[in-house]
Amino acid sequence: MRALVLTPVSDSSDSRAYKSSLDYTKRSLGIFIDLQKKEKEAHAWLQAGKIYYILRQSELVDLYIQEAQNVALYTGDPNLGLELFEAAGDIFFNGAWEREEGMSFYRDRALPLAVTTGNRKVELQLQLCNKLVSLLATLEEPQEDLEVAHMVLALSITLGDRLNERVAYHRLAALHHRLGHGKLGEHFYLKAV
Repeated sequence: MRALVLTPVSDSSDSRAYKSSLDYTKRSLGIFIDLQKKEKEAHAWLQAGKIYYILRQSELVDLYIQEAQNVALYTGDPNLGLELFEAAGDIFFNGAWEREEGMSFYRDRALPLAVTTGNRKVELQLQLCNKLVSLLATLEEPQEDLEVAHMVLALSITLGDRLNERVAYHRLAALHHRLGHGKLGEHFYLKAV
């Protein structure tokens, strides 16, 4: 599945459409609050945050995402928390600006929660680490990228995911090459083959 890239609104008809969508989302949010449907409420807060991101209203993005997280934490459901932390990170990861904001959702919130929920979430850990490595590469954070790339390799081996393992070896080779570690880069390129 291709990731949807969120671009800022430039045209007034797009802006009206997003504002209309925001009005609908807020009405739904009110209904979910009244009915005490916490999971749907959390998703509505997050959806409104995503629309505010597209409209480039940073303060409101943060406010709505924080409220979505608060509701998720209130439920005590770690799976809902995991889902919302990843989705919040995806808003920035798939966006056109402030992409580095996604890192805190993946690294500081979703990944630790995925690790504490046990082995049944190894696939999710791998998915989160892959997003984190990709984001770190665009932000040119090679040292941290190297650390997470090693995690991706370990998780790929644990899962027996040969394709992801080869991608991880190739990524490690490129990172070591960029850091000037020629021998290590060559070693990982050979492992990728």
